[in-house]
Amino acid sequence: MTKQARSMLAQCILGKRPDDYVFTRDGNKPVRDFRRTWSSICCAAGLGELVCPQCEQAVARDGHCNVCSRTWKRNELKYLGLIFHDLRRTAVRNMVRAGVPERVAMTISGHKTRSVFERYNIVSHSDIAEAARRVEAKQELDAVALKKSAASDFGQNSGRVAPETGSAQISTDFPSLPN
Repeated sequence: MTKQARSMLAQCILGKRPDDYVFTRDGNKPVRDFRRTWSSICCAAGLGELVCPQCEQAVARDGHCNVCSRTWKRNELKYLGLIFHDLRRTAVRNMVRAGVPERVAMTISGHKTRSVFERYNIVSHSDIAEAARRVEAKQELDAVALKKSAASDFGQNSGRVAPETGSAQISTDFPSLPN
């Protein structure tokens, strides 16, 4: 658990007994269903919308559908947008992109099979663009390394060799050494 998650959970249980619910409403009533609150928050944030259950077109704030000419009650409307379970997918993607081994990410997210885990580990357009950027960077590094290795001032086995010094001849006659 991250420090941030631990801190938020600590706030949720502050002043509660061990047998109390972690997530509660006013009066310490347990949160049993938060879908309506979730959809309201997401709609306010622009991450979802309430639509007509008949034609699936967006409705006005009062629940009126301009296509069907019918006004719906709030609990009759259908919500389209970010659902809470989508956060599980986000968590899986974030763990994999952070370099967490996939087997560890599967354990944390509760995925028992690789096939289900792969459904959550979605490849996005930005993942593809990042892969292309990495390939290009690797190709550039390889090209620089190849150019350096082909340079005339490098020897094959012994590292650098002295550059030529113009037209001067190197003597191969060595004086005899004394015994």
